[in-house]
Amino acid sequence: MPGIDFDISAIPVILTGVSVSPTTVLGTNTSTGTISLSGPAPQGGFNVNVTSSNPSVAYSATATVNVPFGISWVYFIVKTNAVSA
Repeated sequence: MPGIDFDISAIPVILTGVSVSPTTVLGTNTSTGTISLSGPAPQGGFNVNVTSSNPSVAYSATATVNVPFGISWVYFIVKTNAVSA
């Protein structure tokens, strides 16, 4: 009796996008960030480290954002500080 062969391969989930809206806000107001994945997050979730190129002006409320298991995107809060003209 011939055997049955299966070729099973997992496609890894990858980060496909990070966006912020609105992109311009008055100091001390917040903006909403969105993290997008190529598919649903794996068991245990998918962690994304979020940093700012200028943290004295804008920064994530949390340094690491977790996309929960089975979800392909999540929102996070971007906080801002007032800047002098």
